[in-house]
Amino acid sequence: MNKNTKNTTPALPFDISIGTKGIKDYNLHYTLIEFNLKEAFLNIFPRIGFLVCNLFIGDTLNCRFLNYTKDAFYSNRLYITGLLSKGSLFFSMNNKGKGYAFKLHPVIGYHLLKTPMDELSDKQVMVSNVLDVSGHLLKRLERNEDIGSINNQCLTRFLWKVLPDKASFLNDPIYHAVNYVIENKGKVSIKQLAEKFCISQRTLQRQFLVKVGLTPKAYSSIWKVQNAIGLIGSNPKMSLAEVAFRAGYYDVAHLAHDFKSRIELPPSILRNKLNPLTRTYLENKVIFE
Repeated sequence: MNKNTKNTTPALPFDISIGTKGIKDYNLHYTLIEFNLKEAFLNIFPRIGFLVCNLFIGDTLNCRFLNYTKDAFYSNRLYITGLLSKGSLFFSMNNKGKGYAFKLHPVIGYHLLKTPMDELSDKQVMVSNVLDVSGHLLKRLERNEDIGSINNQCLTRFLWKVLPDKASFLNDPIYHAVNYVIENKGKVSIKQLAEKFCISQRTLQRQFLVKVGLTPKAYSSIWKVQNAIGLIGSNPKMSLAEVAFRAGYYDVAHLAHDFKSRIELPPSILRNKLNPLTRTYLENKVIFE
């Protein structure tokens, strides 16, 4: 089942299409982005609880991390970015290009790449450097100049070929532990997770590092902050004290501390700093049945 909606933002030189596609019986969230930037555009990207894959085309395209690894994105290359352990990611975009970005559950990413996810934390890597793809599917995808819709056949065929079968992660308790953290918006403790999934706290810590890339506490904090971001964005008249209470913080001071250390923006000005490109990642849910 495909659900495609269009959101064109006149305030920014971006054309953004959002949708979901069914790949191997589960839904994958896509964003199709097209941009023509005469000057470098700075984007603030708060940490999220998913891996981010992206593929852009355009001979003059210039995208670069401004912190973390300070890596550049090259045209016609498929990248995957691991979970970010520090503050927000700052990156710049310039010139003309278009392409895809999509979010991937970290445990599914682990079963796809068969690589410890802590090795991907805080960095982006080319998929061809970590994934052995037989045939020419990846090369065909990366050389596809016909990117123009969410229903691109090269991308669909590639994902159908490489994404793991559902059984591989449905039988993994860490997959369900991650989903429990997401469902509870980060308001869970390590003890609760260990008891619910019948795993020792030590094993839970170790398995999260391997299959998610962060500790359970660090991963939960991402969703706690993201919940606060959502409350601020959707309730412009809500006081910060109410946001803190609903998001599970002890008080506004603790909320402000997390925003300063994890987002690097105070909550009082966040509403004016997140552009629609960033909101597509924060507000659209990835559903795995």
